[in-house]
Amino acid sequence: MWAVEKGYLFDFNSQKVVTPAGTRVAPKLYGKQRYPTMTINDGTGTKHNVSFAIHKFVAYLIYGEIALRKNVTVRHKDDTPLNL
Repeated sequence: MWAVEKGYLFDFNSQKVVTPAGTRVAPKLYGKQRYPTMTINDGTGTKHNVSFAIHKFVAYLIYGEIALRKNVTVRHKDDTPLNL
């Protein structure tokens, strides 16, 4: 996953995304979003941003590539989108 290659991590204790600079970002829902996402610059210098669902990112960290396959649905154990 691109975010992992760039140095993004997830702190399972604090439930926050950790940026390559060490900043901790709490997942939030914006507007009518069903699941929290994170948008980051792709670093190519073209001002191109990449968004990803944080629950898919966490699943990738735990289960690997299978979490990103087409037709794979990542669910929350308790149906609470902010509980990662």
